[in-house]
Amino acid sequence: MKKNMKKVISVLIISMFILTLPVQASVSDDQVNRSIEKAAQYLISARNEDGGFPLLKGKESSKSITDWVTMALVAANKDVAGVKSYLQIEGDTLQYTTDYARKLLTLTLAGFGTEYQGIDIGEKVKSFQQSSGQFAQILQGEKDLVNAHMWAVLALNSAGVDITYKDKARKWLISQQNEDGGFSFDVNFASDPDDTGIALRALSILEENPQDSVAVKKAVGYLKTQQNEDGGFCWQGLKTNASTDAWVIQGLKAVGEDPASEKWQVNGKSPITHLLSLQNPDGSFKWMEGRDSNTVLITSQVIIALSNNAFSPPNENSKINPGD
Repeated sequence: MKKNMKKVISVLIISMFILTLPVQASVSDDQVNRSIEKAAQYLISARNEDGGFPLLKGKESSKSITDWVTMALVAANKDVAGVKSYLQIEGDTLQYTTDYARKLLTLTLAGFGTEYQGIDIGEKVKSFQQSSGQFAQILQGEKDLVNAHMWAVLALNSAGVDITYKDKARKWLISQQNEDGGFSFDVNFASDPDDTGIALRALSILEENPQDSVAVKKAVGYLKTQQNEDGGFCWQGLKTNASTDAWVIQGLKAVGEDPASEKWQVNGKSPITHLLSLQNPDGSFKWMEGRDSNTVLITSQVIIALSNNAFSPPNENSKINPGD
């Protein structure tokens, strides 16, 4: 009798221990694809009669938001021919390197070429490269901007434009890495996960081998230190949010990390599961738990992160159709 009681108690203790372990959150490709499809349909429903897209559904179209939505719909393999007239008719004032880069990404990913307002913006962005390898418009006050450099690299890659001094561009970016392994949008600021994610994507384009790169390993290590208890990431001092999740996921994928793997789970939650938890019933994504903000933009960023062909040049298998 005592022996049987000991067995029962042992089973109960083991069962209680198992129940207290964090549940490993696995996400299937089908789940991710369904989430992307639902999000893409939300974006399509937000399109205005002028062909553009607003920051918030029902509001006036925005040129920059239309760029981001176009990139997201391309990543989701949706037809974006209908936005071409809006992009061409609505003159967008391009001033900063990030403006040019965003527009170049939009046009080339959508298969619309590199010409805008009579200018080949692929060659324009290429001309911003300094002798140091940095992409910046010094007269625009961009000397300390790291994000201008990174987005120029992404844009030129999407356009298939050769970077003249690729090795210099790579070395310049690595030289801007902070001691903690992270990157910032500006050389004078502390590291943040968003820009570190983009830096990893840029480094992969600049042929920094993640297998033996000290810079990549340090950046990945920094991101791991920034992961929160819910599996997600946040901008300095803010709550875990979809935008930061999105840019971190994008960067991790670029250097061969699987953001859904056990390595990137905290309490059984990964950046992917956290991101998917922020999706609303209508397909849009919250900025953070309990707070909807700029849903069209946020949803676009999420699609770009979750898809496997974001920021890549269009190919013959893309579903970009010539008709509206």
